[in-house]
Amino acid sequence: MAIDCCVEERNTCLMEAGVAPCQSGPTTTRRYGGLGLGLSIANHLVGLHGGRLRAASEGEGQGATFTVELPLTPVSAEAAPDPSRDGHTPPHSNLLEGITVLVVEDESDMRSMIQLVLEQQGARVMAAASANEALTLLERAPDILLSDIRLPDVDGYELIRRIRQRQDTTAAIPAVALTAFARAEDRTRALRAGFQGHLAKPFEQAELVATLASFAKITRARRGE
Repeated sequence: MAIDCCVEERNTCLMEAGVAPCQSGPTTTRRYGGLGLGLSIANHLVGLHGGRLRAASEGEGQGATFTVELPLTPVSAEAAPDPSRDGHTPPHSNLLEGITVLVVEDESDMRSMIQLVLEQQGARVMAAASANEALTLLERAPDILLSDIRLPDVDGYELIRRIRQRQDTTAAIPAVALTAFARAEDRTRALRAGFQGHLAKPFEQAELVATLASFAKITRARRGE
């Protein structure tokens, strides 16, 4: 047996049914909030509970209907995901102990989640909601930059260009792009702009931590630790 939950939405921004970000146009500065990743995340969560998510729409401007089907019988322990086998990083492994990460993300919920994940690994986090705020915080000499690409006013590409043009030691800060722009060409563009790493949203905690930990090793080596 299964239980159904049906929700209707009249927001025209849901036409893509969660497959691609709603704000996936050519501009990399944000016109309005949201990443357009909600359905993708919801589908993943429903799947973890042994259910499925279906979406239907009659066309642009007609809204959409989302149906969640969940089993009444609990998913067995054998069928439940095993974090250790999925390569998930332990909640508190201190892989980033003593490392200061400058996180640039204009979505407050995403920014808070990233900060929580990094602090659980021992990192000190400086959070910025815009490129201009990030440039100000850069004066405190963080060890690693983790930045979104689509930001208000000044995007992540321009931010990293400005940083690389600085005349002080912060110009060489290790930088990772964390973005919904996840195509191969987006990765190439980020690396050419000056980032040294590229991660896609929604991100895997283990991958995020492992990527930053690799840069942390370089930072510690430079310090002679």
